[in-house]
Amino acid sequence: MGIINQNIHNGVLTIAVGTCYHFNLISASGVVKVELQNNGKTVLDTDFWVGMSLPNPTQFDKIIIQGDSAPIEFWADEVAMSQAGNINVAAAKALRTSVVYVQGQKQLTGNDLVRQQVEVRSDKDILLTGAAFNDGWLLKAGDEKKLPLAGILNGYFPYPKIDLSATTLNQEISEMWSTGTGLFLNNLYVSDDKTVYLAGHSQSLMANFDGAGWVKHQQFAHANDEYVLFPSADGVIYMSKRDNNLMSIWKSTDDGRNFSVVTTTFDISVLAGSDVNFSVHAHQHYFINDVISQVFSDVDINFNIKTERVTVNKHADPSYKMLAKLSDANWLMVEHHGYSYSGGKLYRSTDGGVSWVADDYYTDLSPDMLMTDKTGQYVVIKQSSGHLAFSADYGASFIECLAKSFYLSANPCFVSGGVWVLPYEGKFYGFQVRETDVLMLESVDLPLSVNRNIQSYMNKIGEVFTRDGLVGAEIQLSVDGDLSPAKVEVMEYLG
Repeated sequence: MGIINQNIHNGVLTIAVGTCYHFNLISASGVVKVELQNNGKTVLDTDFWVGMSLPNPTQFDKIIIQGDSAPIEFWADEVAMSQAGNINVAAAKALRTSVVYVQGQKQLTGNDLVRQQVEVRSDKDILLTGAAFNDGWLLKAGDEKKLPLAGILNGYFPYPKIDLSATTLNQEISEMWSTGTGLFLNNLYVSDDKTVYLAGHSQSLMANFDGAGWVKHQQFAHANDEYVLFPSADGVIYMSKRDNNLMSIWKSTDDGRNFSVVTTTFDISVLAGSDVNFSVHAHQHYFINDVISQVFSDVDINFNIKTERVTVNKHADPSYKMLAKLSDANWLMVEHHGYSYSGGKLYRSTDGGVSWVADDYYTDLSPDMLMTDKTGQYVVIKQSSGHLAFSADYGASFIECLAKSFYLSANPCFVSGGVWVLPYEGKFYGFQVRETDVLMLESVDLPLSVNRNIQSYMNKIGEVFTRDGLVGAEIQLSVDGDLSPAKVEVMEYLG
């Protein structure tokens, strides 16, 4: 018979092949179940991956394959495929690469029948699941796995267990933070050993090393520039430094004690193609997947930490806006004209900002609230009434929590797996985003003098550092597991 191309219909393919001894699965949408029969009796019944073959010659005359309804290609013959002289194996025509941050289950690839195989590598142990997987496949941290798979491939990394009722106050310090003009929210950093505190300001980068007190960072002591911090999960701190039109990107691998320049200084107006209006700033900045971004009234600036590429997008309609690029295609924006604490309107784009659709319900939002997690999956916005609304599907839908309203400048901190926390008026609130509602949890009272959490920073062991003016609190969450997602690198071989 040789190579056979067929289609699985309604999950089953049955074909008579005459007398054969060798079987190879060449192409399929996933793992399939193969039953080989000879004279009506089953001689083999097992799962097959693409590329697998019979370990030993086995006589059969009928093949029954169960799997996804999709095209399938296999070898069935009296001679082995390796002994056939006219079989050519083509190299991949193209490669497609991506980085996916996984916590819970997340799709790594979709269906693609022109894909020959997919190569996966993760920085943490994950479980690979997908089309026709039985119990999944454990991919160890640092290992590479090549799968000849054209179907859907998912990755699973467990959420940590969080007990908000066991939250404790480690300490509250009346002058934990520096003086200075604050511009961006959550522009803080604390090293794991608590020997380094950093705070970015509109005219300085302030640092407190080893408890010596707050001073301008020694590298930037003579520059009255704007500094925004972007700590990453792997311990690298990225930072933007801006003086009007001129910006550069820096990074530190020693908790911010020393910074090295990543990009040479670039002119934002030149990249934007015209003059830029910096008079109105969005108070939020973003670090989603591998892209850090900042938004001004008529421009957004983006830096990919993997490719080290800078992109600048000019906006046709200057306004105050919060713009979060949750993925390449899915963007969210809260926009309003004329700064106030209300009147913000929510817009969605599913084509990378080419077109926008307004949300008719969320038309009176706080302009300072559009926050996301590292993956872009979890989002929170705030009504002008002070009620928070949460999303667990990349902003496609929101669930409003009406149990309590909060002061408009009080901002929650994302923890993990749909859990957000907010110290407020001497209490510590937690929010768990579920399928149809948001569960608000109020922990035991904490002896906090901090009236509201304006800024916060959480390290990888679940210590939340809050800021309300100079006053700060260090709050310990009860966490069992890893708070940060797994970083999964994917390479697809396309034929």
